[in-house]
Amino acid sequence: MRMKVAAVAVAVTVAAYLAWLGWDQQRNPDGTGPYEAWQVAGLALTLAVVAAACSWRSADVAQAMVVAVMMAAALTVPWSIDAATDKTPDANLWPVGAIFLYGGTASGLIVVSLVTRAVWQWTHRHWTPPPPGPLTGH
Repeated sequence: MRMKVAAVAVAVTVAAYLAWLGWDQQRNPDGTGPYEAWQVAGLALTLAVVAAACSWRSADVAQAMVVAVMMAAALTVPWSIDAATDKTPDANLWPVGAIFLYGGTASGLIVVSLVTRAVWQWTHRHWTPPPPGPLTGH
């Protein structure tokens, strides 16, 4: 896989963060938030689809792992900037949150990449082209 695919995955990760979570900066009146569950689920699904697509296109499992780790880092950086510049009393805990975010995101994306590569290997190992004949045009 070319580095271009990894760069696109990183760019899509940052864009997905901004689209799903980056705009929501206000805590809820009950003190929770700022993100709603649907926002986090949407971001997670978006990243899973991107990781699966990159893993499917990668030449081997190592390339897929590199993309997953890069995507996790690309998500952690803008989240850390948002969290570090927050004006809430618990804003100084952002490094702990960043560690957990990176670890959880990297773990999840690695699992998605491994499962995708396993499916790719299984489908490509068992697939054989049809024999030449009148139906195949050979």
